[in-house]
Amino acid sequence: MPVGDMALKRETKRGNINPATKAVFIILLIILILLLLVNIGVMLFLRQDSIAESVKWQIIRFLEDNTNRHIEIGSVAPDFWQRLVIEDLTIGPSNLPNIDEELKEKGMPFVKVERITIDYDLVKLLTCKGDFSKVLNKVILYRPEINVEYDENRVIWNFSDLIQINPDAPAMQLPTGIPLYLKQGIVVFKGMPYMEHEQKYLGRKINAKAEIVTGSKVAVEIFGEFATPLTGWQAAKWPNEWLPEGKKHSDFYPINGKMEININNFGNQQD
Repeated sequence: MPVGDMALKRETKRGNINPATKAVFIILLIILILLLLVNIGVMLFLRQDSIAESVKWQIIRFLEDNTNRHIEIGSVAPDFWQRLVIEDLTIGPSNLPNIDEELKEKGMPFVKVERITIDYDLVKLLTCKGDFSKVLNKVILYRPEINVEYDENRVIWNFSDLIQINPDAPAMQLPTGIPLYLKQGIVVFKGMPYMEHEQKYLGRKINAKAEIVTGSKVAVEIFGEFATPLTGWQAAKWPNEWLPEGKKHSDFYPINGKMEININNFGNQQD
């Protein structure tokens, strides 16, 4: 077949493309280009320091209104499409009297988290009408350090005030089915039952998952290592020769388990 005839046939095939199909392809191409431009523009916009600082202070204000505690955040890195990353979150000790006095005296936090990632659904975010809890997919806390204290005489925990709802603050109730993960956490329990108040249980390498099942009930899975105090038991006192010299805690032993708890049982029971 002559070369001229082949070129004519190719031109004929191009001319046979349905105009409607061609228009659809052009529109899809324009939409794709616009999406890419918007994506690049939004990411550049959100990464500006001034915007990140604004987001950070909004989070701090929101948390302080709901917890009535001092909050500090190192930095915030918003990813518009799927995730919010919070670096170096610190939650201060309780404002209740006679709770967390050691933390207050030593300037230690109630909770310190190296990094938090909050995954969300962008489509739901655009239609949530301000109810941001409904857009969450999961929350992960990396290397948290938590100081838990129980006052046996007053039957109160040092996080009981967090369970009380501040009526003047925006609602911070999480819906059911959103998992909260802890990765490589450290926990110190002070004032546990059957122990002198100053004694502490130690937990390390804590990995946990908590998920609201319904209402105030939370399903918890936990894996990690714990050590118990060797002294300070109310019911017994071990002879000194039984105790390792210069050692206040047992070795760390692995634990794992599942439970369902009612967070209302940890609320402030004081009148």
